[in-house]
Amino acid sequence: MAKKEKEVEESAEESQELATTETEEKAMATTIPATEKLATAIEALPEEKQASILELAATLDPQQEGFGEMNVRYRPPVVKVRQPVTTAAPKTAENGDLYSADTGEVFKRPLSFIPVYPYENRARFQPGDMKPDCRSEDCKTSIYGDDCSKCPDRPWKDNKQQKCNNSVNIMATSLDFSKMYHMQFAKTSTKAGTSIIRQTRNAGKKPWQRIYQLDTEEVKGGQGNYFILTTSFVEESDPDFHRIGHALHDVLGEQRLRAKEEMNERISEGQKAVDNLDDDIDTADGEKAAKGDFKDL
Repeated sequence: MAKKEKEVEESAEESQELATTETEEKAMATTIPATEKLATAIEALPEEKQASILELAATLDPQQEGFGEMNVRYRPPVVKVRQPVTTAAPKTAENGDLYSADTGEVFKRPLSFIPVYPYENRARFQPGDMKPDCRSEDCKTSIYGDDCSKCPDRPWKDNKQQKCNNSVNIMATSLDFSKMYHMQFAKTSTKAGTSIIRQTRNAGKKPWQRIYQLDTEEVKGGQGNYFILTTSFVEESDPDFHRIGHALHDVLGEQRLRAKEEMNERISEGQKAVDNLDDDIDTADGEKAAKGDFKDL
């Protein structure tokens, strides 16, 4: 009897070990294939085109050299517009310039880029506020666990714009794939983002197979002039980089999935935990003064 019980215990232990191994393998499967695909795509490139992409690929590694035990999550620089009332932009940026608050870089206009990973999110602003009081990473469920479709402030209810707005986000790279950018298109700039998606699909292409340019245009508002984002198609991208774009798309997709999973965990912890989340939704300083409650993400 004791021998049989021992065999049962050993069998249970083996099953547990097997289940643990399978869980670990599944977890690895969500993180390894895309990075391996990227590495394979880089190796297939002509040698003279590899250096810049290797530099970018290194930034995507959470265990980047030099950061010790810190788990560093890569965040592409968010491209912003210097508005007439912006106070946080680099001193060298002039009105209408594109810049990054993450790096302090002022980008040459127009900024040429290759779209890699587009997605939509949503943010609700109360009148007069410069930061959202609610947001959603998938336009379906808010960070507080509410159903977006039942929210009275959801965008365009009864053909009227509400407090909540959809934002088109495009993760993009420079033409040599040495840099990555996070472009946000919302409010009056939304069309500039959606036109990229529409034109690319109508052309029967993948986003990373085409080159676009990002610029700004000055428009007159109710309380002064401000700048909106504009985009234009340039030409098809270098075929040598198509596999790189596809691999980066998958890497960014995995990162987005993990970010949403972490957000769901915060939601289950309660509102206080959600309120402490780092915000990827930014606004240019003082835009409200330029045009009512206008906010160009």
